[in-house]
Amino acid sequence: MVTDRITLNLLHIYLNIVHNTTGVISDIKISKSTHQGNKSSIAKFDTIEKLTRYIDKEAPLTTVFRMQCKSLALYELRSFKILNGARKIKIVSDGKSFKSKSKIGSIIISKLNEYLVKFVKIKQLFADLDPSSYLDNPEYYVDCMYIQLYFGEALEEVNKLYIKYK
Repeated sequence: MVTDRITLNLLHIYLNIVHNTTGVISDIKISKSTHQGNKSSIAKFDTIEKLTRYIDKEAPLTTVFRMQCKSLALYELRSFKILNGARKIKIVSDGKSFKSKSKIGSIIISKLNEYLVKFVKIKQLFADLDPSSYLDNPEYYVDCMYIQLYFGEALEEVNKLYIKYK
């Protein structure tokens, strides 16, 4: 679904900002949440390149309309490491802010917290788009017009985010 692509690319954008500013990124860990309340950890990715391949496989670039029939999910950046010289600096999110026990620039932490602000906005839109109360198996409905009918306003906001972060 569209939220999968948005949230995966959003975290990818911010990881690239950190990578370009500080050093090589490794040990990336993300979590996946669904409307059914399932939250699971995804195996960590050793490199940004492996994460990129995962994004292209799990949430390929397509049109918003074609993605509407698939289940919704959110991917959230949980932790990663920066290889800076011989040091590995671990950065962890508690869902409200990013922190590190090692000394790291406040600009990097500020950028990562900017990511969390954007993620929270998407998470709220995600909550507004829960089709499960209307349909048990939405992938079987032709054209999926119910999403536009019942969730038009929220979907419009999601579409704007998709265009920005695809």
